[in-house]
Amino acid sequence: MLARTTLPRLAIGLVIGVFATGMIALPTSDAAPPRAKTRFLLYTPDVFARTETIVTKKKEKKYYVVTPSKPLEFSVTGPTDLRLSSRLLYTTEMKGEQHYTLSVTDDGLLGSHQVAAYTFATRKSPISTVAGGAKLVPGVNRSIVLPVPSGRHHYQLHLSGTTAAEAAVRILIPKKDVRP
Repeated sequence: MLARTTLPRLAIGLVIGVFATGMIALPTSDAAPPRAKTRFLLYTPDVFARTETIVTKKKEKKYYVVTPSKPLEFSVTGPTDLRLSSRLLYTTEMKGEQHYTLSVTDDGLLGSHQVAAYTFATRKSPISTVAGGAKLVPGVNRSIVLPVPSGRHHYQLHLSGTTAAEAAVRILIPKKDVRP
């Protein structure tokens, strides 16, 4: 005959919670405090082709345009993590999925060297437009995080690998990392 064991009510509730939700419920006293939401600020590059305002769901956002012949250039002091949001700018003649690459180079003390390269696939955004009636259609937003190591860095962001003439980029920096 099998011996019957009794479990405390809390343990039984946790076991039932696991089967019902697929998650384990922990007592509130053991829960980690909620993390504060990181606030980001728009970072203006030192060099860019021009600005474009892209409207999504009635919300306007400022972007900086990069072309194959005119990279974005910006300087930043690390350590920090920059968020780069990009949208390929379609002409009205462009169709279907398009690919593009954003390469990041650092012009440091040891000369210019590539830090990272990100290749994206995108399509025309069904919910975004370029403000001002421009004959451009923004692609779907593609984002990456660029980790910046300690020290001062001068970055260039290059556009390549596309038939499109340009892309729009937003650089966001955590508010806590903005230095006067």
